[in-house]
Amino acid sequence: MSKIPVIIDCDPGHDDFIALALALASDKLDVKGIVTVAGNQTLEKVTVNALKAVELMGRTDVPVVAGSAKPMRKAHVPVPHVHGESGLDGPSLPDPTTEVLDKNFVDFYADILRESSEKVTILAVGPLTNIATLFYCHPELVEKVAAINVMGGANRAVDFKDYPCKGAEFNIWQDAESAHYVFDLDVPVTMFGLDMTYQTCVTPAEFERFAAEGGKVGKVVSELLAFFYRCQEKNGMKACPIHDACPVAYTIAPELFQVEHRDITVEYEGEHTYGFTYVDMRVYKEPSKKNYWCVSTDRDAFVEMLIKACKSYD
Repeated sequence: MSKIPVIIDCDPGHDDFIALALALASDKLDVKGIVTVAGNQTLEKVTVNALKAVELMGRTDVPVVAGSAKPMRKAHVPVPHVHGESGLDGPSLPDPTTEVLDKNFVDFYADILRESSEKVTILAVGPLTNIATLFYCHPELVEKVAAINVMGGANRAVDFKDYPCKGAEFNIWQDAESAHYVFDLDVPVTMFGLDMTYQTCVTPAEFERFAAEGGKVGKVVSELLAFFYRCQEKNGMKACPIHDACPVAYTIAPELFQVEHRDITVEYEGEHTYGFTYVDMRVYKEPSKKNYWCVSTDRDAFVEMLIKACKSYD
């Protein structure tokens, strides 16, 4: 069976790092490249973090390309109280020796899509600025995409301390204009929102499993989770979600997830609702768009998949 060609669009980020570990370990995915976007931290910092990830995982064959440095219409807002000043605080990782590919991200995407004999899946686990920019510039390339699997949104209001996003999920809120554009594309877009990703929470006891069973990458993941957990504790959580690994896991093993066909609209004009994702739950209305909403997952199988992926690097 041929591998699924994918491009990972991300803003590493603790859970982004874990998503990369899962994707780069999989024998079902052909990772064509990693494109970074300003989100959890500045573009410069998240790009360095992506380079650190591919070096630790021994996958410097996968090119890393720097994408958008700011959202489409507003200033970029990093969240150092969540991911630290580096965007990847916690473990001590060496500075990368690999260099970013010196290529415009739109050209990088376009070349891969044009040259691929199969449709490519985009795994989008940061703000959607790069993807909106790509298809605004090259609408003809939408037909070269199999699916866009998005970590973002929520089918409810979000209530976290110290977040700037007023009840919206952070990735969508960072650039709601781009998200609105992407969810309206004529391509399957599946949303892995917070109402689903918080089902993947791992406990502090399980952090130790990553360290004990996951080899060198698992040890780093354990340290990342321990740091990321501090923010979750402030919001009353007793465990730590791994949001960004969900779209990757779904692409590898869709049988672990329950997905429903629902129209999804991103609000980008309201003063108090900017970045909200509206999932149309009306049972009598046929969906008019190619939007899908992930409802649930097999949490235990998801965690085992992550530990196995980490272990595979040794």
